[in-house]
Amino acid sequence: MSDIPNFKDVNDEDVYQTIFNNKLTDYYVFMNAVRGKFFPNYNWDQLTGETLSVLRDMTAMLIYDTTEEFRKEVPGYEDEDTIFVPRKDLLEVDEIFFQDLLQL
Repeated sequence: MSDIPNFKDVNDEDVYQTIFNNKLTDYYVFMNAVRGKFFPNYNWDQLTGETLSVLRDMTAMLIYDTTEEFRKEVPGYEDEDTIFVPRKDLLEVDEIFFQDLLQL
């Protein structure tokens, strides 16, 4: 059910948790930046579940686009696997986001 490995020792678990916490911090910073740009006058607790989903999807799209552009501009990263979210899906989310934004 879970992708969390069965750790061989406590050190491996600590390494895993450190990586997770670093990724969580990064993602929160990115998602908070998106919220601040599109909903600057709203706190997290004022946003609906649907709006939070749109923010999540926009953040994922921006991470995808940033990663792709980074790979093109910085040597040594162009051969890495592509990001897990297909661009077509992200464009669909983008369209829904802007439709929702216009309704505010």
